[in-house]
Amino acid sequence: MHALLRSEIYRFGWICFCASLMLALGCNASEEIYPVKGTVVFEDGSPVMFGDIEFQASLEPINARGKIQRDGSFTMGTRSSNDGALVGEHKVVIVQAVTNHFNLDVVHDHGHIADPMYSSYQTTELTVDVKPEENNINLVVKPRKD
Repeated sequence: MHALLRSEIYRFGWICFCASLMLALGCNASEEIYPVKGTVVFEDGSPVMFGDIEFQASLEPINARGKIQRDGSFTMGTRSSNDGALVGEHKVVIVQAVTNHFNLDVVHDHGHIADPMYSSYQTTELTVDVKPEENNINLVVKPRKD
């Protein structure tokens, strides 16, 4: 009887291990990443010419990031620079840093600056829904009030 009890405990341990493994593998399956590219423009149609864009997934603690090009285009990356973003809803932030180049002979055309509300997940109004397909997302933002 003692050997039978040991056998049952051993079997129960294996069942728990297998169940844990299946749960872990199931979580990774929900992390499906699909290509995301798009543009960011102001209400007047002019492009956001620089900055970083970030998607924060609502269901997983995983973010996707991209660099905004001078024409307003971006490509998102999660594990690599352009692999895409997780499927599902995301909050979107746009971060722009304007610095003084300390050289008065250099003129940089940065275009408009986005409203600071877009630089924080607590205040942004931007959201996107990444689908299990190639995604082309176009965002419209308000300019900073000077």
